[in-house]
Amino acid sequence: VVLDLILRSGLVRQFLLMTLQLSLFAFQDFIFGSRQPSELELDLAFHQGKYFAGISKKLKGTA
Repeated sequence: VVLDLILRSGLVRQFLLMTLQLSLFAFQDFIFGSRQPSELELDLAFHQGKYFAGISKKLKGTA
């Protein structure tokens, strides 16, 4: 029930779009070598990846 409400509210869609935007930005920086990520950025990316994986596992279990 809670997952259904989250999906209907658009929070997952917003999270996915934000993730895609940040990934594209980071990819451009990586390809062109304009800068290296800070420790904070690496920590946040790791946390976001774990969070996204948890959501994916929950969604896969409901399919």
